[in-house]
Amino acid sequence: MDSKSHAVPIGTTPRLLRTEAETTMATVGQRFKTGETCPTRGVYTFDGYTNTTTTQQPTSEERVIQLDAYETFPPIRSTNSGAYWKLSRVL
Repeated sequence: MDSKSHAVPIGTTPRLLRTEAETTMATVGQRFKTGETCPTRGVYTFDGYTNTTTTQQPTSEERVIQLDAYETFPPIRSTNSGAYWKLSRVL
């Protein structure tokens, strides 16, 4: 393989490229929604539904979640609805 080749050697995995949003640290109070990538390991609190038709409140267990960086913000399972999540504490 010459020095100009971009092949990945066998047994290695190419490094994933991250977007600016994925490498930026979140601040307390910042809001995210279901399906987005979590930028900062922390505790997140339910902050409303992404649609206005769901009126049932999430269970107490669903209202506060802990996520690691690069995990995906989940929906509220009990209502099968997208949610907004607010960072309440950085871990």
